[in-house]
Amino acid sequence: MDRRLVISGGYSQGVRRVLTRLVVLLPYAKASELADELAGIQVSDSRLWELVQEAGATIQTQSAWHPVTSQKQTRVDCERMGMALDGCMMNIRQEGWKEAKLGTVFEVESGKMPSKSLIPVEQAGEPLDDPTNYVDCVQQSCVIHLGGPEGLSNQLFAEARARRFSQALQHCVIGDGADWIWNIAAADYPAAAQINDWYHAGQHLHAAASLLFPAAPEQSAIWVDYHKQVLFGGGADLVADAIHTAASLTGQDAQRAALETQAGYFSNRQDRMQYADFRDAGLPIGSGVVEALAKQVKHRMSAAGMRWSRSGATNLLPFLAAEISGTF
Repeated sequence: MDRRLVISGGYSQGVRRVLTRLVVLLPYAKASELADELAGIQVSDSRLWELVQEAGATIQTQSAWHPVTSQKQTRVDCERMGMALDGCMMNIRQEGWKEAKLGTVFEVESGKMPSKSLIPVEQAGEPLDDPTNYVDCVQQSCVIHLGGPEGLSNQLFAEARARRFSQALQHCVIGDGADWIWNIAAADYPAAAQINDWYHAGQHLHAAASLLFPAAPEQSAIWVDYHKQVLFGGGADLVADAIHTAASLTGQDAQRAALETQAGYFSNRQDRMQYADFRDAGLPIGSGVVEALAKQVKHRMSAAGMRWSRSGATNLLPFLAAEISGTF
């Protein structure tokens, strides 16, 4: 009878699915409590942990697992697709805080604002050159890897292939400037536009301004506003030159070195900072989509007091990715 009902270890596949999803959404102890209260299923938090470990270990042994893509497919006529990469920290027992690397694949919709109800991109930290234009990231799916860039690269490549990422007429990779992101982009998606996140570029403008005008906040704000316009127009080299010139005029070695670091940030990323051209092409210039993903991962994996065994975190992450993608 157990075989006919697909029951293993005292639980059917349907019950295992529900229990696993509870664990994805809630800490183990709370998931155990709600399983009893809502469904009359009495299962200890330790038994829940064992069930997730069993299911997660099965997934890890598959050669090219991607639990998201079986249900989330890209439209055949999709013209633009994007990918954004980032990382977030998790507290791993006996190791300390380690970075989990995140990747999300999405379709890009752009055009004229269809209604006043659609929020302009300006609210995501991007400049709004035309208030009637919008760029929206939809049909998002994600992968999460606790480990080095190569592990994320393998999972993300399987996801991108299933989503037909490279078949779109235009596609882009967005990142905050970390070298490992651009290494993945160059190796796996050489035809994709590489876009340095606008918000992080703005942070570096503010950092440079605070070095230039430490006691003059109003002058600092004016400097930032002006150079944001220069940067958006494709003038990353001009921004770098302005900071470099200011650095050469200061008599303080520490200030000069800090300013040269900020100048290098812009001079080394000129091709990835052609923001007006990217927006004209209907591509997003902000990494808000992966920042939102990171917040969801942190909410489940990095709340106050949480510590994970490496296997405990690794075996839960594929189910968390599927839940966030809406394809559990």
